[in-house]
Amino acid sequence: MEAPEIPVEKSTLSNGLTLFVAEDHHSNVASVQVWCEAGSLHEGDWVGGGLTHLLEHMLFKGTDRRTASRISEEIHEVGGYLNAYTSFDRTVFWVDCPGIAVRTALDVTADMLFGSVIDAQEMEREMDVIRREFDLSYDDPDRTLSHLTFESAFHVHPCRFPVIGLRRIFDKIDRDSLLAYYHRRYVPDNVFVVVAGDVEAQQVKDWVQEFFGPAPSLPSGAVTLPEEPAQVGRREAVTQFDTTLGYFSLAWHLPRVTHEDVPALDVLAIILGGGASSFLYEEIREKRGLVHGIGAYAFTPAFPGLLTVSGICGVETIVEIDERVLERLAAWRRGALTAGDLAKAKRIIWVSSLEQLQTVKGIASDIGTNWLYTRNLKFNRRYLRQVEAVSAEQVCCAFDRYLNDDNLTVTSLRPKSSPKPATVRRSSRKPNKIRILANGIPVVLIPDDRLPILQGSLVVRSGVLAESPKNNGLNRLYSQSLLKGTTNRSAREIAEIVESLGGTLFGDSGYNSSRLAFGALSEDFGQIVSLVTEILSSPSFPDEAIERERTSQIAAIEADEAHPGVIARNVLRRAVYGDHPYAMSVLGTRASLTNIQRQDFV
Repeated sequence: MEAPEIPVEKSTLSNGLTLFVAEDHHSNVASVQVWCEAGSLHEGDWVGGGLTHLLEHMLFKGTDRRTASRISEEIHEVGGYLNAYTSFDRTVFWVDCPGIAVRTALDVTADMLFGSVIDAQEMEREMDVIRREFDLSYDDPDRTLSHLTFESAFHVHPCRFPVIGLRRIFDKIDRDSLLAYYHRRYVPDNVFVVVAGDVEAQQVKDWVQEFFGPAPSLPSGAVTLPEEPAQVGRREAVTQFDTTLGYFSLAWHLPRVTHEDVPALDVLAIILGGGASSFLYEEIREKRGLVHGIGAYAFTPAFPGLLTVSGICGVETIVEIDERVLERLAAWRRGALTAGDLAKAKRIIWVSSLEQLQTVKGIASDIGTNWLYTRNLKFNRRYLRQVEAVSAEQVCCAFDRYLNDDNLTVTSLRPKSSPKPATVRRSSRKPNKIRILANGIPVVLIPDDRLPILQGSLVVRSGVLAESPKNNGLNRLYSQSLLKGTTNRSAREIAEIVESLGGTLFGDSGYNSSRLAFGALSEDFGQIVSLVTEILSSPSFPDEAIERERTSQIAAIEADEAHPGVIARNVLRRAVYGDHPYAMSVLGTRASLTNIQRQDFV
């Protein structure tokens, strides 16, 4: 199988700014993304201060031509949505909009990037906003664990600092320092523009020249990043946290994305913790019940990264969980890597890459990531070919080379005691079709032949709207327990079938409905549909699975109780909706979940 090649036109302005255009007339939408190679790694003397993140906020606060309100209003008036994000190695400003609004999107984003005034009073107000972000992050166990992991694993490389920065350094930022950083990093040589969607390439080139061309060509302010020395012994860090659960992470250093071992490492991460049939999920959660959730992920950017195994467990397990995980990893290495596990992991990586290309935003992000990391627009296609060629021996060699004790960092959190367009292009997308089955169930078909992927959702009107205070949380518990076996198959067998196809299958429930979502490559879709039919017609609802999911749902409630934003949202719901079901949580309460019995499902 070969990944589809996205036709991209590349051009460079005289000032050094690079443009990529991918025409896609499937629908009347486009994504405009302006990538600036300014991330928290590039802050120089201010590294660890969060200068880049603050600057991202400030570029929304007004230019010589536009007030802060006009920036957002102009995008909204043409039916677009504007946002941005900052990471270790980039800041990306993006607009999703109709194709006819691309000119406006380019005009506004160019003005933001190269015409910001960085007003002193606005800067003080925005620093206060970010201080509140700091406060929220201190109450977020996932962020706290991530920060603890990176600062423990990296002692020299600047990725040891969180993107938002450290409060003690952030508070010292002054306007002159922010302006100097702005003028040093936001120059055309550090910026590239990606436009994907319902556009004409030549017209986009003309607009980019019009709006980005006047920016003067200036030195790019290159930053030399220090190399992280090889780790020479296991590291451990524990933080006391206001939580009723334990959060843990085991992290091993990995090479950068272009290293020849990365495809095998990505396959290894999927095999170990990439789904409900993965080794650690099955061994640690399903068989032994030691955790509420566990997964593995390989983070391999353009600089050295990490392979992490992380999860959530009860307080009685947190002290020993790292050793239990390491025991099972050693057991996995002693065993034989099956051809089925290898093929399943490759399929998952393949399907994930294809799914990103379903939207113009995903296409633009794929182009941007390829260019940022490797300066090769076809890198992802090459990477997928390398994944397909990975052997069992390469996976085991990668395990031995990287997942050793000298390369390991263990961290944990433990509890304390718009205008109308003049012209509109006709979409090339085929019209939706609605079929009514003999039993009266409507089926909506949405054709899309760009990629060999099919996805579906079976939706039932239910959710919180169909619950009472006594059985609140029933539909969420039902949706999670539904996949735990049929009269013919175990939960393990179901997960094996889905993940061997690189497919997706999950249940969910919200306020108005519950759904069973599924997807796979077109050639495998019949197998997924057949499995869904079996699950719906003959679920077994094993008692032990219901209890396990009930415990996990209660753990999710406890996690929410430690999150100020969720607490505020729940208080607001009760105040607004009173006795209406919308006042209740999707998760339910400890008391209501205790009331739910297996017979409530059948």
